[in-house]
Amino acid sequence: MEYDAPAAKVSALVVDERWRGRGVGKALVAALEDEALTRGCGLLFLTTNARRADAHAFYSRLGFDHTGRRYAKKL
Repeated sequence: MEYDAPAAKVSALVVDERWRGRGVGKALVAALEDEALTRGCGLLFLTTNARRADAHAFYSRLGFDHTGRRYAKKL
């Protein structure tokens, strides 16, 4: 347990390429933040593929901090 408050996880966020740059992703993240706050969460986190430089820049613009790496192992 890293935090005293619950945490919310965005497991997937994809905006169709035709709609990118129009505020759709920003609106979705804002709605997710509102819902997380409503549920008493103190942290909103997400994962993204290491190759997605565009997504990394997008999340940074929205105030997310790059905090490390996620490791997974298929069983």
